[in-house]
Amino acid sequence: KQWYQRRVRGADSCSNAVQGSQFLIFALVTGGCNVAGRILGYFVHRRFSFRLTQTILSTIIVICFIVMLVDNLEHVSVIACAMGAVNMVYSMTRLSLKIMECDIGFFGPENVALASGIILGVGHTGAIAGTIVAEAFDPITAVVVFGAASVLLVLVSMSMREYSKS
Repeated sequence: KQWYQRRVRGADSCSNAVQGSQFLIFALVTGGCNVAGRILGYFVHRRFSFRLTQTILSTIIVICFIVMLVDNLEHVSVIACAMGAVNMVYSMTRLSLKIMECDIGFFGPENVALASGIILGVGHTGAIAGTIVAEAFDPITAVVVFGAASVLLVLVSMSMREYSKS
């Protein structure tokens, strides 16, 4: 009940939310970058090794979060560009991981269902945790948490075996 009352009393916390033309800019950047990332991801997946591209793309995500921290989240243009790059690169990584998720050759016929379930479960858990972090913490803390999670993504992609596209 105290949390609810604090939310009601702090009603102007919505004034910190992105609104108006800034919201439109973020929506266009996010949507456009997601589409571009899926298209680019298809070409990257077909031409380059999985492990190398996942490591490089994950490192780009970490760099984008560092740029936002260095800027201290002060300039909308820096945030929009960095988050656009994060969305595009993340979309590129997700395409390869989605294809790998159902690949019997990578996990083996006896493990593909279990592996796909684990990938989906971890993905949903990550989405829920990300939403909680974005809501519960201030923006700087959220960027630090997401940046740290991206560093883990780099380490995981470096530790994976190479994915065969055949």
